[in-house]
Amino acid sequence: METKNDSLAATYNGNGKLTRVVENYQNVRLPSKVIYSIYKDFPGWQIINDKFLFSQENGDIIKKQYHLKIKKNNEVRKLVVHANGEILKGVD
Repeated sequence: METKNDSLAATYNGNGKLTRVVENYQNVRLPSKVIYSIYKDFPGWQIINDKFLFSQENGDIIKKQYHLKIKKNNEVRKLVVHANGEILKGVD
């Protein structure tokens, strides 16, 4: 299933059991833990773009994270943040 900015893909086995889900959403409402973490670790920066990625396989969550772009003056950084607010990595 797809819309202009979002997608959801589900895979089922031959018996009709859901085996895998991959979701990708843009411009979502960020959890307060994610917002707090960004503004705490990057004071003065502004979140300018966000994407939420979620995947699970056989009921186990494989990925649940936000890919963010933040900006301060003319500098832009990309961050990957776990749903609990933990900053997993920053990419300049």
